[in-house]
Amino acid sequence: MYLRLATPEDASAIATIYNQGIEDRVATFETRLRTPQEIEPWFDGLHPIVVLETDEQQVIAFASASVYRPRPCYAGIAEFSVYVERAWRGRGAGRRALEGLLREAAQAGFWKLVSRVFVENMASRALLRSCGFREVGVYEKHAQLDGVWRDVVSRLMWSQYEVAAHSSFRRLLSLHTAASLWREFRLLKRGNETNAATKPNRWMTCRLVCLRCTS
Repeated sequence: MYLRLATPEDASAIATIYNQGIEDRVATFETRLRTPQEIEPWFDGLHPIVVLETDEQQVIAFASASVYRPRPCYAGIAEFSVYVERAWRGRGAGRRALEGLLREAAQAGFWKLVSRVFVENMASRALLRSCGFREVGVYEKHAQLDGVWRDVVSRLMWSQYEVAAHSSFRRLLSLHTAASLWREFRLLKRGNETNAATKPNRWMTCRLVCLRCTS
């Protein structure tokens, strides 16, 4: 699979995938299908859009950023969406597209991405959490879809500054834990020199495994 920035020539493929999401009622309140001509204005030169292709150059997923608010103070914040062609859902295509969008958004100067997801869409919520997004709250009865009120998880939010701070904290924690483990190991080793019957190795192995899990 190949990830790249989308161009207006991809509007038809993007419309096809987006319309599948509309028809399946899993990702948007929209009910009217879109034409490629309606997708073309998404390419505003400011908000990145990425597509994921198969080796046969078939577009199977896209992730797009769009305007969050028109006020200048919010210029570094964008809404985002991720859609995957039906046959490729659950196979990692959405993750690849989203990770590509995060890189492009950061390079374009966006410091925060936000969105809303149907509460019942557990697959998307799990994907977004695994990519560093956090859920801030729930909008109850946010809008109606086919005459039914639907709730959405609000402000699924990713901030490159939050992610950087979180990563730095984890690195510092890992370094601190590694130093503590080394001191404990040396103390245990001294004790073992006089008592070969003790068994600290199993305990130490468990601690080291936990350290690896947090890195």
